[in-house]
Amino acid sequence: MTDYNPLEMLTVVQVGKLLNVSRPTVEKFIRLGELASMTIGRCRRVRRIDLEDFIERHRQYGWHTYQPVAPLSDYTDDGEIAF
Repeated sequence: MTDYNPLEMLTVVQVGKLLNVSRPTVEKFIRLGELASMTIGRCRRVRRIDLEDFIERHRQYGWHTYQPVAPLSDYTDDGEIAF
């Protein structure tokens, strides 16, 4: 049995398989700010804990409700999250 690691990095394809959706759908969730991700080199990765957060938010609010990862006030003018 493998150890659970909430910081495990998943590819967009792996996320799609876990959600049973296509890669473009996962990319849409990322682009809309519904699913947090990061770029490492030229590769897009999603932490397992961020995927779990995404699933829980959609369980609470529904799949057709826009729920950004951060409040809109946390975004800069160019759409990035201000730290």
